[in-house]
Parts: sequence; C-alpha cells; structure tokens
Amino acid sequence: MQRVTLLTGLILIASAGCDAGVSLGGATSGGNDGGADGTHSESDGASPDASLAPDTSDARSTIDAPEESSPPPNGCGGVCSGVTMPSTQVTSIAMLHGSWPMCGGNLPIIAPNYGGFPADTMGLEIDARTGTAYVLVTGDGGVLTRGVGPQYEWSATLNYPGASVNPNITALNLTNNSSNSWLMFDVTYFPAADGCTAAMHLSDVGSGSKNEQSDFILNSSSFLCTQCGPVCVYPECGGCGSVPPASATRSVSVSLTGVSFDGASASGWQTLGFNLDGKCTTTTSSEVCTLAAGSSLSNQIDGTSGIDNSFGENVCPILETLSNASACSGISTVYVTTDPSGSGTMAVPIGNGWLEFPIQDAFAAFDGSPAAGGILGAAAPTTGFVAALQAARGQFSPPLCSSAEIGSVANQVVQTSDILSTGSDDPGAPCDAISIGMTFTHSVPLTVPFPVVTSGCVGDAGTD
Repeated sequence: MQRVTLLTGLILIASAGCDAGVSLGGATSGGNDGGADGTHSESDGASPDASLAPDTSDARSTIDAPEESSPPPNGCGGVCSGVTMPSTQVTSIAMLHGSWPMCGGNLPIIAPNYGGFPADTMGLEIDARTGTAYVLVTGDGGVLTRGVGPQYEWSATLNYPGASVNPNITALNLTNNSSNSWLMFDVTYFPAADGCTAAMHLSDVGSGSKNEQSDFILNSSSFLCTQCGPVCVYPECGGCGSVPPASATRSVSVSLTGVSFDGASASGWQTLGFNLDGKCTTTTSSEVCTLAAGSSLSNQIDGTSGIDNSFGENVCPILETLSNASACSGISTVYVTTDPSGSGTMAVPIGNGWLEFPIQDAFAAFDGSPAAGGILGAAAPTTGFVAALQAARGQFSPPLCSSAEIGSVANQVVQTSDILSTGSDDPGAPCDAISIGMTFTHSVPLTVPFPVVTSGCVGDAGTD
C-alpha cells in the first residue's frame, strides 16, 4: 500500500447542538507545490514512482477562510474569546467521536493517483465504536451528509505501529483501501472549560513542509441527526420514532379530560409524550445536559424511542406521596394554553387545589380533530414549577406550609430536571426543565379563566 501523509494542521472544535449554523467557504482547486504538496512515499526521502506521481492539476483543494465581516464561531481555530485553551493528550479514539463540519481554513486534497480526501470534503464523522471515519459532503439544502462511495469511508486508529511521531503527541491514522492511501496526523485535544467549547488540533510536521490548517466545529458527538418534522433525531434512536409529527400544534387553548401522565403504572410513562430533544438517553449517556447535584442517573432515562417524560417517571411519585392520592392518571380536567412557540401555562388539579406552572416547547397532536383525544409533550422550566409547588404547598399537606418541609420537596423536584427549557439537551449545560408527556381522551376549546391558585396555608392569599 502506498503511504501518503498529509502535511496539514487541522483544528476540530467541539460545539453543542444538532444543527450548528456553520458558514462554509467554497472548495477551490489550487496548484501543486512540488515537494511541499503534502505527500510522500513510505520510503524516507525517496521520490515516488513516476506512475504514482501526483496529478499537478488537482493537487490541493482549499476552504476559503472566513471573511472579517463574518468571524468564525467562537472556538473555531482553537481560540475561545481570544484565548488559546489548555490542551491534553488524546488517549482514546472515543475522545474524537462525533461529526465535524469545517468552519474555515484549507484542507489539502491528495491527487487521484495517490488517493486521499475527495475534493468535495466538507467535514469528518468519526465513529469510535467501529473505528471508522466518514467524509462529509454538502447535501440537499446545504446539510452535511456522508459521501457515497468507498473513497468516503476510512479506517481510523491511534498510534500507527512504527509511525515516526512526537512521543508526547498521539497520532491519528486514517486508511482508505479503495484509494490505497494512509493519512497521518499528530493530534492534541483541548477540552471544554469555562464556557469554551472543546477543540482538537491535527497536524503533520514530519517533513518540515508548509503546514496547512483547517478548522472544524463539532456538530454532534452523537453524529449528524436526521430531521424528523420539527425535531432532529440521532441515529441511535433508530428513526423518527416518537418525535412530534409535522401536524402537531404548538399554539393551543384547550381544556383536556381523561388525562394521564404515567399510564397508571410504574412503567406507563415510557409511552406517553414525545421525543423532544431527538436523543435516546440512558444512564450511560454523556452527551446530555448536566443533572442537578444529588440526582440519580436514572432520572435522565428516556422512554420508548426516546420519549421525554420525567414528569410521569419522577415527579408523579412525589406528587402522589404528598397528596396521598392518584395525581397523575385519570385526571378529570387539565387546562393548557400556549403561544405559537409552544410557551404558555398548564393547570393541573392536585389535592384540594390547583398546580399552575409555565411550560415551553409544547407540542399537541390530536387524533383527527381538536375535539378528539391525543398526546401532548412539553418542558416545564424547573424554577417555575418549584414556584408553583410553593404557591400551592398547603393543598397537598398542611405540613408543607413549613418552609423547611417545602424546601425538601423542592430539592427533590429539582433533581428530576432532565432537559433544557428549550426542549433541547446540550452537553454540559445544566438541565433547567422537566420533560412532560401526557395523553388525553377529549379536548374542547378553553372558555373559562384559569382557576385561582391558593396555598392552603393560613395567612396566604390566592393568586390568579
């Protein structure tokens, strides 16, 4: 096999989110720099066979650097807010797992006789589970997708046997059998810290040739997602599954009857609601928002096909213990009103009164008509839900009128937070909302005002 080394510096930048808005420059073809074209044979200093000589008309492809009027995303290029981040050595291919669109710089393309990255390369997708690196290209609508063909699929390993690299820097090796080429980079990793996204630097300085640099942004460490209606869904979910359908309504003002948050069983919550964040989270998932201090990892577990319903799984048992009654199934009436963004208010009868709290990112899917039953999913901002509990605390149990008692309950509720109030689930961000999933058997337009909420505590006034 002909070994080819790219003499290049690449920066891979870690950023959260499924649809990172990356402005990419167009790929243009450049001239050949002769011996400094970033390629060499396996033998030290030997000239490659003439039959394998690079095609000088197509030796390199470049990505235009971002214009000054449109600066690269913060962190692109290894710099966050003007400061270079501390680095650490890459010890596992798992540290590089994810999808990386280019955000600037230039990337050498080896000539056809040498193989190498295809000229339409716009990013890399590294699967640490299989040791594969897929080349990303621009697809329909400007969305990055895997290129089609064997030249777009590479084997990815660390520390190639016998590779002459700096012992303090790990080597990333990409091998493609179809193009008979081997690309090697020195890799240094910059972990995220103090609000700065993580970064990775790849370079080959072995021959002393001019280094070329490319910058990338991590689109998702769970790989590029599939757009399913209003939600991007990650591959591990196995398809669109339980995401809100395209027909789901975001703006509602309804009175719902026959409501259930937990399916009247310990596991019933798993099938109620929607996959709001597009992920299928387990106790071992790390690319999720950060749970509150003291939370059990079981609180982040999703239901069927990624359904998000921490309310049914974790909050319902708390409410039922407080009220000593069924609080999450067979509910006669629930009021919901939301605006076109899915933000609004939900009122649920609890104990002797009402629990009225804010919701965001709501979706309602009706079975045929607004008067029929259906499914509703939403995220309840944790601070707003805790405030609602405090406002109605005495309706559950008189002892909760004590600040110490309600404080203990509030802490339990905070620990059930499993999602962001936007409905997303960005890695590292504190979980600040509780996902809600529910079904209902009937709905009618809301024609009455929301009920008056009273605390049930002596000396407290009610609120509308």
